[in-house]
Amino acid sequence: MTFPTVSIGINSTVLDGFEIGENSIVGANALVTSGKTFPENSVITGVPGKVSREVTDQDIEIIKKMRLNMLILWLSIKKNRRHE
Repeated sequence: MTFPTVSIGINSTVLDGFEIGENSIVGANALVTSGKTFPENSVITGVPGKVSREVTDQDIEIIKKMRLNMLILWLSIKKNRRHE
């Protein structure tokens, strides 16, 4: 149950001086403030950001699908720009 990065949601703010453990997710609109440390496999939400729960296998599957969809979209845009 791993994906080797931290996923950061849209409109999140992450300030300097923090530590976020591997395989963590920062939720949309969250604020990660300076001096905070979050363990691995954390879902971080809210203002200020707090651990709301652990990452699940379902979370990982959703993120994998989102990343694949973003890659497909990027490749499609790149292909279309070559034909302009």
